Amino acid sequence: MRTGWLYICVQGLLDYKIINTKQKGKIVKRQLIFIILAALVLFVDQGCESSEFVSAKMYVQQEDLETAEEFFLKAMELEAEKDNAKVPFLLARAVYAPQRRYEEMNQMLEEALRRNPSQKLEGSTIADLVQNLRQVEWTMEYKLGADLYNAVIQVTGGKPPEEDQREQLLQAKAHFETAALIRPDEGSTYTNLVYCYRQLGDKEGERAAVENALKKNPESGWVLLLAGELAYNDGDYDKALELYKKAHQALPDNVDVMQRLTATYLDVGDSQAALEVLEKARRNAPKDPDVYYNLGAV
Repeated sequence: MRTGWLYICVQGLLDYKIINTKQKGKIVKRQLIFIILAALVLFVDQGCESSEFVSAKMYVQQEDLETAEEFFLKAMELEAEKDNAKVPFLLARAVYAPQRRYEEMNQMLEEALRRNPSQKLEGSTIADLVQNLRQVEWTMEYKLGADLYNAVIQVTGGKPPEEDQREQLLQAKAHFETAALIRPDEGSTYTNLVYCYRQLGDKEGERAAVENALKKNPESGWVLLLAGELAYNDGDYDKALELYKKAHQALPDNVDVMQRLTATYLDVGDSQAALEVLEKARRNAPKDPDVYYNLGAV
């Protein structure tokens, strides 16, 4: 690529000699300076990118993603010392995301953030572009899963799903699993994934999904709530209480968390703590009849 711009410099000088000859010895200094400076500016600008990187972008425009990937990977090695975050980011966005190769996409996005999160591309920082890309891909997968799941719930009304509905639930589950892969920090994804397992009656799958979610996102209130439910259903109230407390810290205004925390306090014999949580729940949801019922019971 650099050789091409050197050619422009040389060609500019040759063109100047022709102009100079035609004008019978007149020296057109401004034209000469302009040609040389313009060529040098372009040379420096293009010199920041390897020919492999330029070729990769060209193949993306031609929709030849397989060849584009090859050149992106070569450019990754060549420009590693420059900390050029554009290479892994564009590989993630232009090649892996369209092919739904989300695991590889995430690897390249993490590499882009490692190299230079503040580097600018298309008027934004790499950090902002990474966040936007993940949000867009996550939203698409999450919505596909939610639409399938809600369609089944509307038909079954809580009854066991039939064969066609089970197939829809399996598709919804696959979309939620992909969404969790794209954004492992989004706790609501795991909630819906667990609901799919419950509708399918897959207790082992539900447990595995909760345990996996807890490993990937141990600070998420939604994930902690799911893990608390699992421990509570197992009869391990002490563990459930610990998890619900953490979930309450992460989601302090969530009435559902408070209700479950209250029930667990009662099971371990701490009615005073249960009452305090319910009073807070009443302030947050003054029209929730369940809160008042539990207050009366306590």
